[in-house]
Amino acid sequence: EGAVIAIYDGLQEVTLREFALSEMRSDNTQTKTSEGDWAQFESYEVQPTTLAIGDYWSANYNVIFRANRVLENLEVVEGASLKDQFEGEAKFARALAHFNLTNAFGNVPIVDKVIIQTDEEYFSQDPTSQVLDFIVSDLTDASGKLPDRASMDEGRATRGAATALLAKVLLTQGKYSEAEGLLSGLLTDPNYALVEAYADIFYNEGNSEIIFA
Repeated sequence: EGAVIAIYDGLQEVTLREFALSEMRSDNTQTKTSEGDWAQFESYEVQPTTLAIGDYWSANYNVIFRANRVLENLEVVEGASLKDQFEGEAKFARALAHFNLTNAFGNVPIVDKVIIQTDEEYFSQDPTSQVLDFIVSDLTDASGKLPDRASMDEGRATRGAATALLAKVLLTQGKYSEAEGLLSGLLTDPNYALVEAYADIFYNEGNSEIIFA
């Protein structure tokens, strides 16, 4: 349980830099002075030495490391349903981190176990297509093992979260009909619904539109 919670702790580090790689390159966000690292994203002149780049890379691979630690020690968990839940949470987080990485960097190493400095076979980049296939595999497993939203503490991965992310990955692969089937199921899931007032999405935490946060 403690190791699973540590995965979510690691995910918080990811969001600290994610805005730089996404919102800072949109019309939604700008710097105060158009100077420094953030301005590089704003002007599309990002340097490899920009701190946010390395931080985002490290934060996501740290999540993957924490997820792999859980997956390698599942035998200590008593109870089949709890074991499935922990495995689902770990595979969801591992998939999410790999998806973040391949969206940001393209070809990235797939890390499917806890590695050390001598595991050089994991240091080379894997093609994006292989990374996405690995993510699909993890999310397919996770969606079959995770409880639904009503059965989980708010903020933890759920069957709906794994299904939604899987659909997003399938869309990235151009598998539109498969994604549509998954998303159609979410639309009829009683755990999710559109809120009446658009502002409530942002000011009413844990509302019915939130799939994973």
